Amino acid sequence: MTRNKLAHWLCLLIATACLLAGCGGGSGSSSPLPPPLPAPPPQPDPPFESRGLGGFTVIAFAQTETTVAAGTDGGIYLFEGDDRWALKTPQDWSILALEALYPSRLMASVRVGPESSLLVESLNGGEDWRIVENNFGVVAGFQQREPIQSLLFRDDTGELFATGYTSLAVSGDFGRNWQVLDGEWGGIGTGLPALSHASSRDDYWYGGQGALEDPVLLAFSRSSGARVDHSAAVESLLPRPSTVERVRFYPGNDDLVYIMGEGGLIASSNYGVNWDALLVNDRSRFYFDLVIDSQSGVLYTGGWDKNFTDPQPLILEISTDSGLTWTAVEHEDRALQGGIYSLLLWEQAGAKRLFLGLQGGGVYEARLSSLPGHL
Repeated sequence: MTRNKLAHWLCLLIATACLLAGCGGGSGSSSPLPPPLPAPPPQPDPPFESRGLGGFTVIAFAQTETTVAAGTDGGIYLFEGDDRWALKTPQDWSILALEALYPSRLMASVRVGPESSLLVESLNGGEDWRIVENNFGVVAGFQQREPIQSLLFRDDTGELFATGYTSLAVSGDFGRNWQVLDGEWGGIGTGLPALSHASSRDDYWYGGQGALEDPVLLAFSRSSGARVDHSAAVESLLPRPSTVERVRFYPGNDDLVYIMGEGGLIASSNYGVNWDALLVNDRSRFYFDLVIDSQSGVLYTGGWDKNFTDPQPLILEISTDSGLTWTAVEHEDRALQGGIYSLLLWEQAGAKRLFLGLQGGGVYEARLSSLPGHL
């Protein structure tokens, strides 16, 4: 074989080897595989999860030693985990107020039927309940007493406070005997569901709605017996018909006070001297409650459109700047009974959980790790 032929065969062998080995970057099946695609980022947990009691309106929560009690329009329930609750009272009890005096001692104001009301207590964390005979709202000449609208316990003094239609009263024996501090029993009004204590001044702020569908907000000084009426200031921002549903003070700063009611949420940064609108609307959208994380300062609230039957979205509103700006987080299912009636920031063993009590929609939990402002 001549030298030229030998060189020709060597070139053919080299070319064949390159083809078999995939040389030359051809597009055949022997080409190298493309690099694998990066793994998709993990999907975040949904911000809300149902915790049961669907069909009930959750008026109030109370934390016990080991769990949470929910006061509803169908009795008082204890949380057993996941979406399970155990009914601990008759189901015809409609709860007006629920308060934990101590982790094992709870009290509740109950309406039974259109004309009967009770004060009840539990001495074992909500497992069993008994009626408390008492003199709240008893007026000479009237057979029917007025129901307790709100309850507030001071564990530093052992005193229990309550409101009626137009009254603020105190009991030193766990609700048996009551003394009117401000207002009167038998007054005309639709009730005073808001009650809070400004500890730095020993003042009691309470409110609701008057006889003319006007918002009522009063601050009573226990030491002087004086009363300051903030009702006109509230009505300037939440025009009638309106009502005050809740009063909350910023942790460690009583000068900063928040008022929730029909038409929105307002606040004062100087103990009621001046007021500002934070979340107001002209649709009669109620704001019933507000919780404030005492560690982070984050505010959580939510509203309810005045509609008892039709679905409405579940919208949690969050502020990380004391209420100046808000971020709304909405459940993706708009067919829920999503109006918010009550909230509880449940702290247990160093962990926090945010429970939302809905109108007709039971209990939902908002996952704090999925919300703005979570630390």
